[in-house]
Amino acid sequence: MSSTQESTLPEYSDPSPPPFYSVQVSEGEELLESTGAPPSARRAGSYTQTWDCGLEVILSEQNQDIVNGASTPVYNQQGLITGKILFRQNAESVLQVFLKGKFLLLVPMSKIEGILKRRVSGRGASASKAVKILGECYELWAKPRGQAATTSESMNPPHELEFSSVLPATFQDDEGNCDIPLPPSHEISLTGIPGLYSQCTYAIKVLVVTRGSLWNKTKTYTIPFKYLPRNRPAVPLVTNDGIRPGCPLFHATIKSAPELWFETNSVLQPKPASGLSSIEAQFFIPSGRIFELGDEIPFHIQLTGTAFSLQALYARLRLEHVEDSSDSGSRSSSPTFTIHSTTSSSGGTSSSSNSRGKNKSKDNSDNNFISLSVALHRQVRVEVKEQVVWKSYIIGEGRIHPIPPPFDSEFYDGTFVPSPADADDPERIENLDGAGEIRCRSDVDIGHFEMKGKVQVKDFLVLQFGTNSSIGNKSPSEISSRFFPLKIAVPVWLVTDSWSEHPMML
Repeated sequence: MSSTQESTLPEYSDPSPPPFYSVQVSEGEELLESTGAPPSARRAGSYTQTWDCGLEVILSEQNQDIVNGASTPVYNQQGLITGKILFRQNAESVLQVFLKGKFLLLVPMSKIEGILKRRVSGRGASASKAVKILGECYELWAKPRGQAATTSESMNPPHELEFSSVLPATFQDDEGNCDIPLPPSHEISLTGIPGLYSQCTYAIKVLVVTRGSLWNKTKTYTIPFKYLPRNRPAVPLVTNDGIRPGCPLFHATIKSAPELWFETNSVLQPKPASGLSSIEAQFFIPSGRIFELGDEIPFHIQLTGTAFSLQALYARLRLEHVEDSSDSGSRSSSPTFTIHSTTSSSGGTSSSSNSRGKNKSKDNSDNNFISLSVALHRQVRVEVKEQVVWKSYIIGEGRIHPIPPPFDSEFYDGTFVPSPADADDPERIENLDGAGEIRCRSDVDIGHFEMKGKVQVKDFLVLQFGTNSSIGNKSPSEISSRFFPLKIAVPVWLVTDSWSEHPMML
């Protein structure tokens, strides 16, 4: 049975266009929440390397166009290694083509290796070891054998050989018991006794086998590249944005948002014969403790103790890498902390300007002063054949500057004077405050990483009280400091990207 009526589709009107959408906040809109991780952007640059024999290798997925080693190609964790090999001339004698590299790359018909070199030295003993992270060989092309290939074109390699793969995130240790993240490209050499050395290099190698008159020849073409895993902080760095000009960052945020700061306490101990009491040292840094290599990291220092002890410390205190906070921007010839009393009934402040002036010439001539510094220390640990060596070095030095006095303070000649009620009380409790910023040196391009049982790199933000390095040949026993040295080390993590960077390609 067939139907004589034809069904027709209902009529549709043109739908209204979808509303305009933008990732940027428009007028009248408000951003409620953001993960801070924008989508990855495809890299449009390429790396090109040519050789006189007519071989050319092009690597895609680069940030910029690079030709013949002008700079080194860079790959991040699980980055896409893709490209092609071109034969411009003399391809008739090619028998086989392999892709080989110093790291792990799972490309069909290719070979990739990874090698980590380590060396430690000590008194009377040294050890070294090279670890192959991975070594697999894959053939990209081979000349057909037998009678299957009859045309000349089938006997020659194609004009282009393409390859593509994603970098793995880990490799297995020597025993194959656990997975270890691929280490970044690096070379660390710390000489001395003991000494250590660690190097991890990466390269892509093209091996071309050609027919010779007597035997086949293999030639290797190498392209070094840098492996740089990327990471970013989970929270933004606290800044002066939105803070009243002239107000210290710490004072503006510690009461309203104390969670922004991480505090570490220790005690500066006086020597027994000094007759002084101990001083509490508080060191504040941003609570996340994860910073981008280029971040300017704020910190705050507060010393709490009796007026007598603080004045004794202050008379010999010298701040390392101090910058004046005045508008002129000139370096202060005699920088000071702000000193203010915490127990004065009149809200006044306390110091001993006269004793400071009397002691200044003596301190300068005797060089018996105490230095206060903030620095970024990098600790490197290398283990080879059950020998372990670790050493530290400085990768950044902080700038310490004085904090402006409270608006209701009475001061004379740029120094604070005590109120009459507190002037004769040496046991009153006072605070001595300072602040500053620190950033990593520009030549440091890798952050924290760890290879269990092989290499470990850690970073610390260190506040240190100690005798000044300019004392010369005097031994520590000859230096008449009234306090023992003190070091406060706070572990931090340095990463490649900032929280607010956009876009971030991971």
